[in-house]
Amino acid sequence: MAEHRHPADVIDRDSGHVRVLSRQCTTCIFRPAGRGLFGASRVDEVIRRNVDSGALLTCHSTLPYGPYPEFGPAVCAGFWTRHGLATAAGRIAKFMLGIVRVAPPGPSSETDTTGEEVTR
Repeated sequence: MAEHRHPADVIDRDSGHVRVLSRQCTTCIFRPAGRGLFGASRVDEVIRRNVDSGALLTCHSTLPYGPYPEFGPAVCAGFWTRHGLATAAGRIAKFMLGIVRVAPPGPSSETDTTGEEVTR
């Protein structure tokens, strides 16, 4: 049975680094389709609350009650790119803990373009 982790537990069990998606998932709230799916005002509220509290945003596709519960939580690539270093948690991840890039869960023909290590 897969271990169900807390949604904010984005630490990689093997490396101890913070798991950040290597690219936006297909329904990312930073894509037009994702904003439409969740609603622009709700998306803006979620972003503002995370930035104001200094927290990173866990990708909705990686939540334990989402479509891929066995994948484990990971930081949203869209949030990381736009707001990651504006948060205390993001600065701690980048400069103290380190980050590991992981490909988003689910089928995809996209490839990583960050130049950073990607694990699956």
